[in-house]
Amino acid sequence: MEKTVLKAAGLTCEHCEERVKNALLSTDGVFAVAVSLEKASIEIQFDGSQATVEQLASTVEEQGYHIVGKSDSAV
Repeated sequence: MEKTVLKAAGLTCEHCEERVKNALLSTDGVFAVAVSLEKASIEIQFDGSQATVEQLASTVEEQGYHIVGKSDSAV
């Protein structure tokens, strides 16, 4: 399992949080998503054999948010 933290511009409300969380959780290989509106960050735990950080970032951008940074690590 891997973990990434994406920084996203435009996360301002609980609707944004739910929209991003639901989109990511519907992605194959994603196990858990934690969105912090205060930090404008999205922590994602996923199976790297089923999803890539680039795919996850693209999923967030498809919801209308711009990725401004990311950090990756193995869990």
